[in-house]
Amino acid sequence: MLKELYSQGHDFDTFMNGDGGEHVDKVLDFLKLSSEAITDSVKDKIMAVKPVHMIVFGEVWCPDCMINMAALEAMCKLNSNIQYTIVKRDSNEEVLKSITPDHSAKIPTFVSLSENYEVKGLFLEKPRVVKEVEAGDNQVDRIVVKRDYRNGKYLLNAIEELLELL
Repeated sequence: MLKELYSQGHDFDTFMNGDGGEHVDKVLDFLKLSSEAITDSVKDKIMAVKPVHMIVFGEVWCPDCMINMAALEAMCKLNSNIQYTIVKRDSNEEVLKSITPDHSAKIPTFVSLSENYEVKGLFLEKPRVVKEVEAGDNQVDRIVVKRDYRNGKYLLNAIEELLELL
């Protein structure tokens, strides 16, 4: 099932232009910020990644997708061993629900695949540090973290968590 879905997905450029290019500039801004956020030690880890395939469930209009897919693309520009394809959530909700722990269809969902195209690991929506603050009781902290996240300040966190999947 996932191998077939992987073969039906689209690349990053097709994703960016999926809505007629309305969000291209924003996605490219996040791609630039992602590349700038990568430290030398993280770059070394990215360069050491062996061949791996991922499926990303997402939609171009989704801010979390724009941010985190740009982070993944920055990684791919450094190491061509990292291969991924993007599929729409809207036409693949049942598959997505079947592989997430809470049976949700949240996007983006990054699925790291084994050699047999079985689920090896997942990254759901946004970095853990952002989710932890958003789940907290301090409204001011939640607002600040959400603003900072939407401005690309947690891209390195996303990249490090994506590396954990690989």
